[in-house]
This record gives sequence, structure tokens and C-alpha cells, in this order.
Amino acid sequence: MVLEFLLMMRKQPDLVKVAELLGAGFTLGDAVEALSVILDIPAEEVKGVLGRGGKLRTTGLIQVERPTSDLPNKILVLAQLMDSVSMHHETAMIILTTFVNASPKSRLTPRDFEDYRADYELISDHLRGALDDQRMGCNILIHGQPGVGKTQLVRTLAKDLKANLFEVAAGDNDGEPLTTASRLGALQLTQRFLGKSRNNAILFDEIEDIFPNTALSWLFGQSDTNARKGWINDQLEQNAIPIFWLANNIDHIDPAHLRRFDIVFELRPMSAKARKRLLLSSCRKSGLKAGRWVSKAAESPHLSPA
Repeated sequence: MVLEFLLMMRKQPDLVKVAELLGAGFTLGDAVEALSVILDIPAEEVKGVLGRGGKLRTTGLIQVERPTSDLPNKILVLAQLMDSVSMHHETAMIILTTFVNASPKSRLTPRDFEDYRADYELISDHLRGALDDQRMGCNILIHGQPGVGKTQLVRTLAKDLKANLFEVAAGDNDGEPLTTASRLGALQLTQRFLGKSRNNAILFDEIEDIFPNTALSWLFGQSDTNARKGWINDQLEQNAIPIFWLANNIDHIDPAHLRRFDIVFELRPMSAKARKRLLLSSCRKSGLKAGRWVSKAAESPHLSPA
């Protein structure tokens, strides 16, 4: 009921105007009391969904702002949810695709990553153990230059272990990039949806904007930076299913955050020998004739599993 009202308040201008009449400088306690009266439900029930450990906040569906001018701007609903529920869907599960998608099956095999055999086996063994034991707080950070094959590596690991891999969306249905807050909300919601079933893992790409740049804290505010740090620390300790965090560059990430990852692996460009093997394999699968051009193409450092 609380979520339905919050959605209506964002969609109905007249309802927004009425809510604005309640006054300015709303605290969370004020919001709980107001919604309790408006919806005619106990304040404890409202607090149970809006509080720090409440369902709406832990799933990332809402974001509670600092004391602001009025009730409509105190509690913000996840943007993708607003767009999704404004249209008809056959099933509720279709709404989930707004936030996350089942990862395509990799066309590659572990042998295509022979250059990184030791690291591949380390990550594979660690992930297998986390999945079997349903271990909380399993986080693996993979970084490397764009196009080097980070996503294909993770997809291959998941296929090799027969795990279900889900990718958190980086953009909306129109192809527009999502805000940092929306992506974090989508990550939380995905974990809540998938956390109760076994053998699932999440791929969270382009994480550079997720981690605060401490060198720029003077610009964005030290308190905001500290709040984000605290959220990330909690996330890295309490995530219910394994998460692969992918980045092109991690230079700005606080070492204190890096230490909280189970594994930090830099994926470097593969060797010419490995690139040739990958090309020959692709030719066989595609029915193409592998001529002398394969050896020459394999010399290019820009060729990768991606």
C-alpha cells in the first residue's frame, strides 16, 4: 500500500499539490507519521517498509533523501520502476527485466582463456565454493582495458560451472544510461529477487561511477562520500549471492574498498598465440576457411574475446 501511494504521488499532479500542503523540512519520522494518517495504517507498519531495514529500502525500490522541502521529494521511487509500472505487463516477472537480464550464454570455452589458466581456476574454484555453500559476501573484481574480454570471461565461468548469470542493466529500455542511484537500486532489487534460489550470480559492469572518488570529495561533499563508502562496505559484506564487479580502471577506488573483495584480477590482453587459437576456433564454428590471414590477424593486440 505504501509503495502504491508513493507511485501515485509521483504520477498524479493533484496529489503532489495536496502532499506539498503538509509543509516543508520533512524528516523520515514526519513522513512515516504523515503516511500513517493518509493511508490509515499503523505507523509501525509504515516504518517497517520505509526504515533502514525495511523492504522498500533494502530492495532499492525507494531512496530516502535528507530533510527536504516536502513529502513528495523526501521519498523517491526508483526511476525504472516508475517507467515499468506505467505500462501493462503480462506477468510481474517481466518487470524484473527492467532491472536485470539473464546473461547470454558464452560462445567461448575455458580453453580460450588459456593465457590466464591459474587465475581462471582460482576464480572458478572460489565461485563454486560460494555457490555450493550459499556464502554471503562473495565479491570478485575484474578490471582491464575496454574490449579485453572481461564480460566474456565471466560468462564463460558461469557456463563452465552451470551457474545462472544475471546482468544488471546499465541503461533503460530506451538505451539511456541510468543514474548511479538507479543502478545501485537495481543491484539491490536483483539480489532480493534472486537471493532465495540457488546457483545464481550477478554481473555488475561499468562500476567506476559506483565507487566515490576520494580525491574529489571536497567538490561533492565529504558527508556524501562517507555515506557512499558506508553503503558499499555493507554491500560487499552482506550481498546474498556472488557478484562480479567489472571495471576498465580502478585507480580511483579506495584501497580500503579493494581489500574487501575476495579476488581482484586484472585481465590483460591475450598473447598472439591465444588470439590465433581463438580465431581458428571461431572459423571452425562459423564454417569459414582459415587461411594465412589468421596468423597475421592474430598479431593485432586489439583482437580479443569480446
